Amino acid sequence: MELPDAKAAAPVGASLPTSVKDAPGAGAKLSAAETAQKKKLADQLKQLQKQIDIEQQTAVDKVDASIAPLQEQVLAGGGMKLRAQKNSPDASLWPCKRTGWVHLFKPGTEMQETIAPSGAAEACWELADPTMTVIPDRFLQGNTDLKGTLRVGPAVTTIGVWAFHDSGLTGLDLSEATSLVEIGDGAFYGTSLAVALVIPAKVSMIGNGAFQATKLTGLDLSKAISLVEIGDDAFSYATDLAGTLVLPANVTMIGSSAFQETKIMGLDLSKATSLVEIWDSAFLGIDSLEGTLVIPANVRSIADCAFQYTKLTSLDLSKATSLVEIGAWAFFETGLQGTLVVPSKIATIGDFAFESTKLTGLDLSKATSLVEVGEQAFYKTGLAGTLVVPATVRTIGDSAFYGTNLTGHIDLSKATSLVGTGPSLGNTGPSLGHGAFSDTDVGLPRAHSYTSDRSR
Repeated sequence: MELPDAKAAAPVGASLPTSVKDAPGAGAKLSAAETAQKKKLADQLKQLQKQIDIEQQTAVDKVDASIAPLQEQVLAGGGMKLRAQKNSPDASLWPCKRTGWVHLFKPGTEMQETIAPSGAAEACWELADPTMTVIPDRFLQGNTDLKGTLRVGPAVTTIGVWAFHDSGLTGLDLSEATSLVEIGDGAFYGTSLAVALVIPAKVSMIGNGAFQATKLTGLDLSKAISLVEIGDDAFSYATDLAGTLVLPANVTMIGSSAFQETKIMGLDLSKATSLVEIWDSAFLGIDSLEGTLVIPANVRSIADCAFQYTKLTSLDLSKATSLVEIGAWAFFETGLQGTLVVPSKIATIGDFAFESTKLTGLDLSKATSLVEVGEQAFYKTGLAGTLVVPATVRTIGDSAFYGTNLTGHIDLSKATSLVGTGPSLGNTGPSLGHGAFSDTDVGLPRAHSYTSDRSR
C-alpha cells in the first residue's frame, strides 16, 4: 500500500494518531487478519507522521537558514543592539504573525526578529532597546553587513557623530522619531540611502556632512518646524537629491556646500523668515536649479560661490532689506536675466559675483550703502544703458564692467567717494580699477584715467 501524499494528508503541524488505541473502534475483539491489518495501518501512520515531521522540520530549517545572516547582524555597539524586521513576509512559514509580520523567537537570545523568505524586501532595523535615547558616536560606522532600512523610534533624541557612516543602509525611516533633536556630523555619510527623507518636527540641527554622498532622492522639511541649522556639506554630493527645497521658518543658516552638486530643481525661501546666512558654495554646481530666487528679509550675507554654476534665471532682492554682502563668484555663470535692483544695505558686491550672466540692467538707485564693486563683478554681462554710480561707492574693481553693453558716459556725478585711479597707477585710496569699463561703449569723465577701449 502506497503512503498518501504527506502534504495532502494533513497540514504542517497537524496532530495524527500514532497508536492502535487512537484508531476508531479501538477496544473491540479483532480477528487475526484484522489485527494484522491494524498493525499495518499503525505502521503506515507512524511513517506518515515521520514524513510530516520531516517536512515541517524542513520548513523550519528554511526559515532558520534565511535568518542566519540576520542573526549575525544582531550587532552589538555602545551597549545597544538592533533587531531586524521584514516588510513582506510569507505568513505560511510561521503561524505567529502580527501587523503583517512573521515573528520568530530564537532560543537563547533577547531578540525578536521578523523575517520573510529569500527574495523578500530588505531588512528593517530598529533599536532592540526601545528606551535608549542616544545612538552613540561611530555606533556602526563602516559596517557593510548592516543593510536595509533603519527605523528610529520615539525615544531617540540624538543620532551620534559618524554613527552609520559608510554602513550598508539603504533606507531611513524617521516617521516615529518624535523626540529626535540632532542628527550628528557624518551620521549617514557615504551610505546608500535611496529614499525621500522626511525630517521630523523636533530636529533642530542636521550636522556637517550628515547625509553627504548618499543617494537620497528627496528632502521634505515641511514638518521640520524646529530646524535651525543645516550644516556644512549636509547633503553635498547627494547627486540624486531632486525636487524643490522648501526651507522652513526657523532655519537661520544654510552651511557651506550644504547642497553642492545635488539635483535640486527649485529653492523656495518664502517661509524662511529667520534665515540669516547662506554660506559659501551652499548651492554650487546645481545645474538643475532654475527659476527665480527671492531672498527673504533677514538674510545678511550671500557668501562666495553660493549659487555659482546654477541655472537661476532671476534674482529678486526687493525683500532683502538686511542684505549687506554678495560674495565673490556668488552668481558666477548663472542664467540670471533682466535688471538687478540692488537694495539699500548692500555694502559689497564681490569679485566675479555676476560675471558671465545675462543681466541686461543694473539699478543702483537704492544702493545707498554700496561701497565696493569688486573685480570683474559684471564682466561680460549684457548690461546696457547708462550706469549711475551712487555717492557711497569708493571702489570699482579692475574690469568690473568689462565687455558689457553699457553706452554713453558713466554718470559719476553722485560718486563723491570715488576719486583718482586704480592701485595699478599708485593710488591706494578710493579708486576706479584698471579697465573697469574696458571693451564697452562708454566714456568716462576726465577726472578719471580710464576710458573705454572701444572709445580709444
